[in-house]
Amino acid sequence: KQWYQRRVAITAGGSHDSGSYSIANGSKRTDELPNLGRCLNPLVERIGVIWSKTQHMTIKDQLEAGVRYLDLRVYKDNDDEQLYLVHGFEAGLFSNELLRIKNFVDSNPKEYIILDINHLYQFTFDDAVALMFELNDAFGTKLLPPREKGQAMYTFGEIVDLQKTVTVAITETEEVPYKKIVKEFPFLWSSEINIISPWANTTKPAKLKQFLIRTMSQDRPTYALHVTQSILTPKLSDTIKGIFVKPHNLLQLSEVLLPLFPQWIPELSQLGLNIIIIDFITQDLIQTLIDLNLRSCFEVEEGNDTSEADALLKK
Repeated sequence: KQWYQRRVAITAGGSHDSGSYSIANGSKRTDELPNLGRCLNPLVERIGVIWSKTQHMTIKDQLEAGVRYLDLRVYKDNDDEQLYLVHGFEAGLFSNELLRIKNFVDSNPKEYIILDINHLYQFTFDDAVALMFELNDAFGTKLLPPREKGQAMYTFGEIVDLQKTVTVAITETEEVPYKKIVKEFPFLWSSEINIISPWANTTKPAKLKQFLIRTMSQDRPTYALHVTQSILTPKLSDTIKGIFVKPHNLLQLSEVLLPLFPQWIPELSQLGLNIIIIDFITQDLIQTLIDLNLRSCFEVEEGNDTSEADALLKK
């Protein structure tokens, strides 16, 4: 009952650049990377690959492990007219990843999934329309419309009762104005309005934590989801230094955060931790979030019976 009545202020695990797991040597570079000429481009690509991959698990494995927020960046390749997930380099075909997400949703009708398409590259408005038709064909009546300003966020009970367990958010670009596309597809959330996602843009864990505490302490609109970007972001100079000294790649940079998360997460949860996204998310970290939610949902006053919560946590 407690879970059913909770609003979507529960703590959900998310992955940063969710589709980048398949980036490898030989992946096609995109216009995100600087063009330094024929002589230097091979070096740029070799360095870029090891700093562009942010996940180990496939999207299918992420969902099965408990990830419920996917950070999706979609790129249209004008050479083959296909859509790809991207982070500096082309990763998997969007259509293939969408099928895997659809299969998970169909097999888990009570799981709430958020697809945040927060970057569109080389998209015209017609391209975005075609993408929305593809999403509508995949999820249909399961698509949950956004809340209006001033409205409270959905409860999980409402989501289950409505049988609308998929949120799709899209970023606004000059070619794809949100107000225009949402008229044709009213299920669309705005990545800028309905999802609040401040970015620290730092390589320092201490600065990251200060930023997270400061932004999470600010007033947040009730109709929006809040994403806590618990990630470290390298500068170009860091990637060049990485040729000679550690960290040599994004994984090594991110690993300094892993031992800090067990301490950070309970602290951040006191500020209303909603969605937390992480590079190279692990099963252990997801389990920490699940345990946090169970304790929160069965939180009782001192002296009451806690056996139900304790039993669930032991499973």
